[in-house]
Amino acid sequence: MLFKTLRLINTITLNIKTVITKIFFTTALSLFFLSTWAQERSISGIVTDSLQNPLPWANVIAIPKDKSEGMKFAITDEKGRYKLLLSKKTVYEISVTFLGYEKFSYQILPDNPIQNVTIKLKPSNNLLGEVVIMEQPVTKNHDTLSYNVEAFKTGDERKLKDIVEKLPGIEMDKNGQITVQGKKVTKLTVDGRDFFGSGTKMAVDNIPADAVKGIDFVDKYQSVGFLRDFDESEELAMNIKLKKDKKKFAFGSVEAGSDFEDKYLGHANLFYYSPKTNINFIGDANNAGQQFFTYSNALDFNGGYGSMMRDGIFGNSVYDSDLYSLIESKDYTSRENLFGALNLNSQLSNKLKFSVYAIGSGTKSGSERLTDKEYFLGESGYKELYSTNGNTESKFGNSKVVFDYTPSDMESFYFMTKVKYSEDISYKKDISDIDDISSEFKQNSDNAAVALTQNIEWHKKLSKDRALSAGISYNYNNKSPRQQWISESPLLQGLVPLVADSIYRINQLNGGISNRLNLIAKHYWNITNLSQINISVGNYYVNDTYSTSENQQLSDGSTVDFSQSGFGNQMSLFFNDLFISTHYKFKKGVSIVNAGVYTHYFLWDIEQGSKTAKQKIAFLPDVSLKFKFTSTMDLNLDYQIKSQFPQSQNLTENYSLQNYYSVMKGNPTLENELYHTASVYYSLFSMFRKLMLYIRFDFNKKISGILYQTKIEEQKHYNFPVLLNNPETSYSFSSSVSKGVRKFRFVINLNVRLSDYLQEINGNMASYRSINQMYMPEIRTNYKKWPNISVGYQIGQSQLISAEGKNAMITGKPTFSFKYDFLKGMILNANYFIEHNKDQTTGQTNRFDMANVSIYYQHKKSPWGFEVSATNLFDSKARISYSVSDYLSEINKNYIMPRIFLVTISYNL
Repeated sequence: MLFKTLRLINTITLNIKTVITKIFFTTALSLFFLSTWAQERSISGIVTDSLQNPLPWANVIAIPKDKSEGMKFAITDEKGRYKLLLSKKTVYEISVTFLGYEKFSYQILPDNPIQNVTIKLKPSNNLLGEVVIMEQPVTKNHDTLSYNVEAFKTGDERKLKDIVEKLPGIEMDKNGQITVQGKKVTKLTVDGRDFFGSGTKMAVDNIPADAVKGIDFVDKYQSVGFLRDFDESEELAMNIKLKKDKKKFAFGSVEAGSDFEDKYLGHANLFYYSPKTNINFIGDANNAGQQFFTYSNALDFNGGYGSMMRDGIFGNSVYDSDLYSLIESKDYTSRENLFGALNLNSQLSNKLKFSVYAIGSGTKSGSERLTDKEYFLGESGYKELYSTNGNTESKFGNSKVVFDYTPSDMESFYFMTKVKYSEDISYKKDISDIDDISSEFKQNSDNAAVALTQNIEWHKKLSKDRALSAGISYNYNNKSPRQQWISESPLLQGLVPLVADSIYRINQLNGGISNRLNLIAKHYWNITNLSQINISVGNYYVNDTYSTSENQQLSDGSTVDFSQSGFGNQMSLFFNDLFISTHYKFKKGVSIVNAGVYTHYFLWDIEQGSKTAKQKIAFLPDVSLKFKFTSTMDLNLDYQIKSQFPQSQNLTENYSLQNYYSVMKGNPTLENELYHTASVYYSLFSMFRKLMLYIRFDFNKKISGILYQTKIEEQKHYNFPVLLNNPETSYSFSSSVSKGVRKFRFVINLNVRLSDYLQEINGNMASYRSINQMYMPEIRTNYKKWPNISVGYQIGQSQLISAEGKNAMITGKPTFSFKYDFLKGMILNANYFIEHNKDQTTGQTNRFDMANVSIYYQHKKSPWGFEVSATNLFDSKARISYSVSDYLSEINKNYIMPRIFLVTISYNL
C-alpha cells in the first residue's frame, strides 16, 4: 500500500511538472501571436537642428488621449533617428524635446497614414527650462546618461532592480551586475555618496523603488575631480537620486516570514538621508537557504582603494589568496544565515568627508555529496566511489573607515583603514571505496585569518598641464589554519611516518604572516591637448613568514613529530620590486594610443635552513589602442606582458600535507611566471535599432609557468611544482547580441574557451587540449498589461583531448521565468529550469529540475505587503554534475535543501 501511495505521489508530481512546462511554452507562443496580430503602427523619422545636424539623445514622447494606453517614447541615436510603435486607434500628442532647444509638438489621429516625420528643433532662449528638463525620460550630457525613472515605472516595482530592468540600454544579470551599453558599473553612490562597497547588488536588492527619483550613469568617473584632465578613468559610476520627501526622514522596509514549523526569514532595509549625513542599515536572518551575502559580494567589498592603488602592482604581483571562504553554492542540505551591514557617510565640513561601514556575516550549513571518480592512469588507473557529509560554520567581518580631505580645487588627500576577519570551522566524514575496500576518514578544520590595510594618497594639480600623485599602502595578513584527519586505517602509507595504533590521528598547523608595503609616485604631463607623458616610480616590498608542522597523536596521549621524516617548514620570504614606468598617450582622429614599458628590478631572498637569494631585471611593455568611431561604437585592443611570483607554499623545501590522500613538496628555486596577454573588445549600441552587440577575444600565453609534477597511486598523491617554458596557451571568445523587436527582446550569448597545456603524471609528460563551449539564446517580453516571460536555453560542452583519447560532457538547460502584475497589486513570479547532463564517452545521462514560485500582494496605498512563496517546488533531492580534468573524471551528486513554503509579511516605512 505504501509503495502504491508513493508511486501515485510521484506520478502526480511528474504530471504537474509537465503541465507547468506546457503552460510556459503555450503562454510564450500565445504572447508571440498576440504581439504579431496587435493593431500597431510604426512612426519613424529624424530629429535635427536648424542646420540639419542630427541631434542624438533627443526624446520623442507620444502621450495618448486614452490614458489606459500608456505613454510611448523613443530616444534618437547618433544619427538623430527615432521609431515609435503606436496603437492605430488612439490619438497621440507627439512631443520632441532636447536640452537647449524649444519643444516641438504635433498630433497623430487614428489611422493616420503618416509613417515618416523629420523634425527640426529651434534653439531655446530658456536653456534651463524646468518643464523641458522634467519631460525628458532620458538625457545625455557629455559623459553622463540620466534617466527620469517615473517615465518607466508601471506600478509593480518593489525594489530598485525592478526599475533598472525596464531602462532602455541597460542590462542587469541575475547577480545584480549592471551593464550600460556594454560597460560594467564599477562604482555605486546614492545622492553622490558611497553606498557600501563597489558592487551594485546591495543597492538594487534593497533600495525601495518608490524612493528613487532618477538614475545617473557617469562614464570615466574620477573621484578626484581635477585628475579628469590627466587620467582618463575606465570606471563607470551609477548614482541613485532620491526623492525630496525621502530626505531628512527614515525610510525602508522590514519583512518577516515563516513556514509555521522550523523555517524562518527576517530582513530589514533602513535608510536615513539628510544634506550632510546619511545612514544605511541592512540586516538579514534566515534558515530557509537564502544566502544573502555571497563570495562575489565579499569581492565587491574588498574594493575601496583610491585612484593610485586601484590597479594593483602595475604588471607584477606576488600571489596572495583571498580571505573569503563564502563560496557561492546552492548545494547544501541545510543553511542558516545571519547578516548585518551598517554604512555612515558625513560631510564634516566643506573640505572634509567621512565614511565608515561595518559588515558581519555568519553561516551554518550542512552538506552531503556522492562522487563517482575514474582515474586515467593507463594500466594503473582505478575507480573510486567517494562520499562526504558534514557541517561548516563560517564567520566573516569587514570594516572600513575613509577620510576625503580637499583643502582646495588643486589638492586632494585620501585616507583609508580597513580590517577584515574570517573563520571557518568544519566537521566532515568521508568514505572512500576502491576495489570494494572501504576506508572512512574524519576531517576537522579551523581556518582563521585577519587582515589590516591602510592607504594614504595625495594628489596635486601643479599647473594647467601638470599634476602629481603619490600613495602609500600597507597590508598585514595573518592566517592560522588547523587541520585534523582521523581514520581507523593508516593514511598515506609510505609517504607519512605513521606509528601503528587503533585510531590514526594526524594534526597539522599552518601559519602565515604577511607584511606588504607599496609606494608609488606618478607625474602627469599634458604636452599638448592631444598628447601626454606619464612617469611612475615605485617600490613594492614583501616580507612573508610561512610554517607548517604535522604530527600523529597516539591513543596514549603522546605525539610523533613528522619533522624527522622531511616534514615541517619554517620559511621567511623577502621580496622587493623597484620599478619605473614611462607611458606616452596621444589622440589622433577617433583613436587613442597609450604605450609604455615597466622596468622592474626584482630582488628576493628565501630563508629556511638554507638560503636562496636571487635578483633579476624585467621589462614589461604594454600598449592600448582605443577607437571611438561614434558615441555608441567602440573598439579596444590591449597587449601586455605580465609577471607573477609564486605563493609561499610553493617555495618550501620540505613536505607538507594537503589532505588525507595528498602530500606536496615545494621548490625554492622557482622564479616568477611570465605571460603574454592580449584582448580585443568591440561594442555597438543602437537605440534606434534596439540593438546591443558585444564581442571580446582574449589570448594568454605563458612564456614560463608553474607546472605540478604529480604521482598517483590510489589514495596516495604527491605533487611537486616546477617552472617550465611554454606550459600553457589559452584562447577565449565571448559575445552577446541583444535585439528588440516590438515587445520582444532576443538575446544570444556565446562563450568559448580553448586551452592547450602540459601535465606530468607518474613521470609521463603529456599535452592536453581543453575546449569549453556555452551557447545561451533567450527571448524576453516587455508588456505593461500582459504577463511577461523569459524563455531561454543553455547548451554547453566540455571536452578534454589527449593522446589517450577524448572525454566529453554535454549540458542542456531550458529556463523559464514568468511575471504577471494583475488585480491592482497582485504580482505572480515563477521560474523553472531543467538541466540535462550527458557523458558522451559512456552515454550516461541524468536530469535535474528546479521550480520556484511566489505570489505577492500590496495595495498601492498601503504600506503592508503579503507574500506566499515556495522554493524547490517539486522537492528535488540532488543536483548531478560532471567534470573532467587531466587524469580524472567525476560524476557528482550533491544533495540540496528540500521544498520550503514561506508566508512573508512586509512593511514599508
